[in-house]
Amino acid sequence: MYRAKQAGGSQYLLVSSPSNSIAGEGSELELFLRGALDDGGLELYYQPQYSMTGNLCSLHALLRLNHPQLGTLAAERFLPLAEECGLILPLGNWVLDEVCRQSVAWQGQGLTPLRIAFSVSPIQFLHADFSARVLSTAAQRGSIRACWN
Repeated sequence: MYRAKQAGGSQYLLVSSPSNSIAGEGSELELFLRGALDDGGLELYYQPQYSMTGNLCSLHALLRLNHPQLGTLAAERFLPLAEECGLILPLGNWVLDEVCRQSVAWQGQGLTPLRIAFSVSPIQFLHADFSARVLSTAAQRGSIRACWN
């Protein structure tokens, strides 16, 4: 159905067995992704960014999904599905909250504040409250500066 809609609508597609298994995998992945938001199946990896002088200057947060059969999945494997099925906003909110929480935790351990970049879906930008949500989450986590360094 989604492929027919993406192809312009007002048409039908015959589904072969391999296509059907891909669609089934997408449905299973969607169900798992929904559960991962509640059950801790998501994880952020922090990729260091260095200056030309070799000093650590920032981090880039990379979202991963830990699936029991498929292993650790990179974001490009499940984010298009999240955008399709309406999970991108809760996922984006989880990433924002986790980045702010981790930044504050590191600073509480005495580490120097660092900039932490993370990707944001264009769908998140379409929501008028996006900026307010970022500020609110940073404030709730205890330090706006922690999320804006």
